[in-house]
Amino acid sequence: MNPHANARRIVIALLAVSFASIAIFAHARDGDALDAWARYARSAEAARLLAWVRCHMREEVAGLRCSSPGPGPLPEFRGRLGVFITITTKKTVRGCYGAFDHAGDDIASLLREYLRGALFSDPRTSPLGPGEIDAARIIVTVADRPVAIRDINMLDITRYGVTITDESDRTLVFVPAEIKSVAHVQRRIAGMRIAHIAAFRAITIRERSR
Repeated sequence: MNPHANARRIVIALLAVSFASIAIFAHARDGDALDAWARYARSAEAARLLAWVRCHMREEVAGLRCSSPGPGPLPEFRGRLGVFITITTKKTVRGCYGAFDHAGDDIASLLREYLRGALFSDPRTSPLGPGEIDAARIIVTVADRPVAIRDINMLDITRYGVTITDESDRTLVFVPAEIKSVAHVQRRIAGMRIAHIAAFRAITIRERSR
């Protein structure tokens, strides 16, 4: 028996669940706070947040001092929601960084910290260069807590992200901004000894295509 083929079958078997599970946790705790972020994402104020993040991206990458006073009023946070920043160029992820648990509850400080992580600490990609700033696209993701599932095949990947934890307790996080398809996730986790799969509702705030 081909051990690799067997591993693939195990992965596919583990990625097998009903859509009912998703509906259950769609209104889990912190749902009201996340709903506020959903309304914010559709408002004109979201553009101010993205412009503030871009200002600091220019400072981090090109050394151009950011004098922006701040991102403006933001919805309730209190350190409870997951926060991630993704940087893309030409639909290719150039960095993604964030967390569900944070060292503090000042979201502006966390966004700057996670921006630096996305720019310089994602081991999958090379750091963004000064000449790539204008072509880069910024995506901010705010998320509720992950809830265990057994199957991602019926997951709405435009609204839900996924965490995959292996037997050594290493966790991969996929926010909707970097999930191209369920098959994309399956390719990324091929060969992993999966111990736990969870999904989380995510609000995506993104710049328009540049």
